[in-house]
Amino acid sequence: LYNSEMEKLTSSPENASNHSFWLGAAVYQIYPWTFNEDEERQPQRGNGSIRGITERLEYLSHLGVNVIWISPFYPSPMIDGGYDIQDYRNIHPDLGTLADFDVMAATARGQGIKTMIDFVPNHTSDQHEWFLKSRSSRDNDKADWYIWHDGIEDDEGERHPPNNWASVFSLPQLDRRCRGEMPELHEHDKTPPISAWTFDEQRGQYYLHSFTKEQPDLNWNNPAVREEMKATMRFWLDRGVDGFRVDAVNYIGKDRFLADEPLNDEYVEGIDNPYDQLQRRHSAGYPDTFYPYIEEMSAVLRESQYEGRDPRIIFEAYMDERSLETINRIAPEVAGTFNFGAMDLPWEAQFRKAQLDDYYHNLPEGVIANQVNGNHDKPRLVSRIG
Repeated sequence: LYNSEMEKLTSSPENASNHSFWLGAAVYQIYPWTFNEDEERQPQRGNGSIRGITERLEYLSHLGVNVIWISPFYPSPMIDGGYDIQDYRNIHPDLGTLADFDVMAATARGQGIKTMIDFVPNHTSDQHEWFLKSRSSRDNDKADWYIWHDGIEDDEGERHPPNNWASVFSLPQLDRRCRGEMPELHEHDKTPPISAWTFDEQRGQYYLHSFTKEQPDLNWNNPAVREEMKATMRFWLDRGVDGFRVDAVNYIGKDRFLADEPLNDEYVEGIDNPYDQLQRRHSAGYPDTFYPYIEEMSAVLRESQYEGRDPRIIFEAYMDERSLETINRIAPEVAGTFNFGAMDLPWEAQFRKAQLDDYYHNLPEGVIANQVNGNHDKPRLVSRIG
């Protein structure tokens, strides 16, 4: 599929425009829990609110902000700052209501400000009604909405996770080792990462979680899951949202055969996250699934009902530069990636210039970069999404 479909997926942008609103736009990220609490709320709760954002829109407009990007505001147990979502189509009650959101989006539009929201398609909270139903049995209509496995039995009859995939959030392992809580490890042993698999007693199987165990991964191989995610995007677009910052998107693309990850020879014990002992070839960004899913998601913004609104997606994908270039060519008129290339570079001008030159050289014609091309001649760092 990868080889046969990529030419189609990465064709030249027919509708990309150098006159898009997003070209040169200054995007301001808002974490709703800490940004501003509305003055009218009594008693004051000590955390931000959706109405609090509305109160500051005129001020943001005066600052020259063109787009507000709002971090997760959904109902959530808040294990991971709101990225563990319990309901994709509602507002956390401590932040406000859907009616408050509608007023905010309309007010922003009146100030000439577009609204972008965080969209988290890889995982939900383990308190989401889908997961509660999925774990309850192996034969209900949500049974295959997450990634379950019986595990592997060893020679002694003990059951283990089906592969060596690790949780991104494995840094606490280093702390445990420093506290002397891993006496079984020898001096030159590597600190083991946290498994990406947790055994669920209720269902009697392991479930996959690329992040915390409270964030089970959705099964994007299931067409019903993909349709639900696209319906969620339409729900927010129809409420006046203009775009999405898509969280950890490379994790939706996994090897369906769950092959072990190869070891990473560049891992440095005691400095790197133990998660980085493994390469990411099968557990994230797997080409045969990942790129078609990206195209399917991006296609929502090209549907006829959104024509003329100039909606956008910005993908958060921690991948190599060439993989990011491939994503940028899938649907360049509506979607692109964060330019993360500079994050790992030395703080020296020549390295930054080389990275920027390479970045702009490889962008498809008409694509809107994170670092915008101010005069359409030479790159000029005006603003960036993210």
